[in-house]
Amino acid sequence: MRIRRTRSGGALIDATREEAHVLRRLLDDVVALLTAPDGADPAARRLLPDAYADDPDAAAEFRELTERSVSEGKLETVRTMSASLAGTRVELDRETAVAWVRALNDARLLVATRLGIGLDAGPRPSADADSGAAGRPGAHGAAIAASVHDPALHDALDLLTWMQARMLAVIGEDL
Repeated sequence: MRIRRTRSGGALIDATREEAHVLRRLLDDVVALLTAPDGADPAARRLLPDAYADDPDAAAEFRELTERSVSEGKLETVRTMSASLAGTRVELDRETAVAWVRALNDARLLVATRLGIGLDAGPRPSADADSGAAGRPGAHGAAIAASVHDPALHDALDLLTWMQARMLAVIGEDL
């Protein structure tokens, strides 16, 4: 993949078909998570975190007032990226390039969470990280534990992280 700055301050992206396909799939995952957020899913909590960690009542009230608009804003940036990712060569104006940076960040956070990176609780999660009643493994803990060793997810995280850093370097001079 190659990302360059355009004369107008946007970005020109040359990607392989495989890279474009991976990006589309990751964006679909973000859309699926944001359109049906599951408060027990660590990735949903990471994309839509509580505003007040020490006050559950204030956090719930704030979430009730803002979650929909925050989710809609995130969905809009992801859909902007998806719509502009039509082929393997993409030229973005500055506004769309900024949307890409935001969408890449949300995709990166989702993948990192699936890999158990950056979770608040110390060691990497095990299959019982969100245990249900009687210690049965919770669905999200088991999914994270299975994902931790997925080389494709590690590769996706590397791609997203590199792309975000490169996009910021290309358009960030004016931010």
